[in-house]
Amino acid sequence: MKEVDCEHCKGTGSIVQGAGEEGALGCCVTSCQWCDGTGKVTHLELNIEALDPKVVSKAIKESDIPNIEQGKKFDGGKLRWALLPIKPVQEIIKVLMFGASKYGPNNWQNLDNGKERYYEAAQRHMTAYWEGEKLDEESGKSHLAHAGCCILFMLWLELKDKVTK
Repeated sequence: MKEVDCEHCKGTGSIVQGAGEEGALGCCVTSCQWCDGTGKVTHLELNIEALDPKVVSKAIKESDIPNIEQGKKFDGGKLRWALLPIKPVQEIIKVLMFGASKYGPNNWQNLDNGKERYYEAAQRHMTAYWEGEKLDEESGKSHLAHAGCCILFMLWLELKDKVTK
């Protein structure tokens, strides 16, 4: 690492506002935002050979990198989407795509007595799976993905207050 003069303030640590503009004399002096008013910045010198995995001894050590304050993001109380396992969700999406091609996109939202009918369909898929049939004969998709899809439909209906008993 090498400490050099800041190119923005020319090593002075301050900038005259408007001085860089054509015909402007400058109106006020402020601390340089690039070097935090120190007039110096640290450059990390990289030797291209150090990027070659064969030259491990010349690799940059973590201690050579300037200490940068940890970034902040306030995520408390927000949904943690990374907890959702994506592979099973993808299998459910495949079932949704099959259904969209057969019945039309989002047709499931308009089914009469949906809660009861999706419950029955979920049970049929769960029973088939439990009895050893892994894939639905018609779609070729997982019975568990079909059941998951039915449960999502039931939850959607409940959340949208469209449940008919």
